Amino acid sequence: NTSSLTNIANAKIIQICKDNSADIHCQNYEKGAKEKVLSNISMKYVDFIKGHNAEFNDLPAVNYLGKSITYNEVFQYVTEYAKGFRAYGIKENDVVSVMLPNSPEIIYVKLALNTIGAVANLIDPRVHPNTLINYINNSDSKLLVAILNKYKSTIKPVLDKLRVQDVFLISPLNSILKADIKHQTDRSVKSKLLVGHY
Repeated sequence: NTSSLTNIANAKIIQICKDNSADIHCQNYEKGAKEKVLSNISMKYVDFIKGHNAEFNDLPAVNYLGKSITYNEVFQYVTEYAKGFRAYGIKENDVVSVMLPNSPEIIYVKLALNTIGAVANLIDPRVHPNTLINYINNSDSKLLVAILNKYKSTIKPVLDKLRVQDVFLISPLNSILKADIKHQTDRSVKSKLLVGHY
């Protein structure tokens, strides 16, 4: 919920910046400046990004391994991923664990979850399998979205201990291949993992 997050953030900023001279970060702002900025936050960050980049739709938003992806393409991917998550039953305040590297897919997944109002529980793909259990089970994640090449080494050994409804795997080649959006999302978010298939 955006308003409750804003209230929490406001409370923390107000507590930190009660006395501008007490915090070096507050010294360069007029009294009450941070509170004023935070009180005007009333949108999801996906909407903020869309709004502030509307005039750049045809310009590159992401360059990944020599492939350029425009803002328009990014938001098309985000829309398709959000549709896939909604079709699966992900709704506002659901937690989805995301174990992806720094690739365009993590952008699409995070923004798609934000579109829905779901929470992305980000997990480093290099995590040890036992640590993965803790990260997922302690967050009450409904799903795990992970990079395909971590299934055998990290996920499969502890799959029976993970309290998630399903695991969706995304290939690290998705952003390198020139595939259309529907094909890409059909192979990832909309497709359930058949355990033992890989």
